[in-house]
Amino acid sequence: MDAGGFAAWTKLGFCDGATKPGEIAQGPTQFTATDLTPGHRVFSVPGTDAMGTAQG
Repeated sequence: MDAGGFAAWTKLGFCDGATKPGEIAQGPTQFTATDLTPGHRVFSVPGTDAMGTAQG
């Protein structure tokens, strides 16, 4: 994920459909999903900036 378009992020959630397997609040924008069952996946990365505005 490239956070360059959302440079002021303070929290990023990593979602697999309705499940949120991870979240970061600092550091590199990297997350490794483990123990996934086979099948179709739809990942999203919603984020929040310092003003509390949600994006994604």
